[in-house]
Amino acid sequence: MTEINVQTTVPEAVYQSLWRVAKAERRPLKAVLREAIEEYLGKVAPADKDPLLGFVGAGRLKETNWSTRKDWRG
Repeated sequence: MTEINVQTTVPEAVYQSLWRVAKAERRPLKAVLREAIEEYLGKVAPADKDPLLGFVGAGRLKETNWSTRKDWRG
C-alpha cells in the first residue's frame, strides 16, 4: 500500500493528549495518530459500507450467467 504524507494542525490540547498516549505506550506520536485516524474511519466509513459497492451487481443482463459463457473463455 502506498503511503501519503499528510500535514495538519491540531489544538494544543489534542497534541498533548496524543503525546501522553505515545509516551505511555512508548510509541511514536505518528503511530498513535495513524491508529486514531484508522479507528475513526472504521467507525464513520467502514470499507464494507462503501456506497460505490452498492453498484456491484446492480445491472441486469438478458442472459442470466455471463460467467459461464463459452465465448468469454479463451
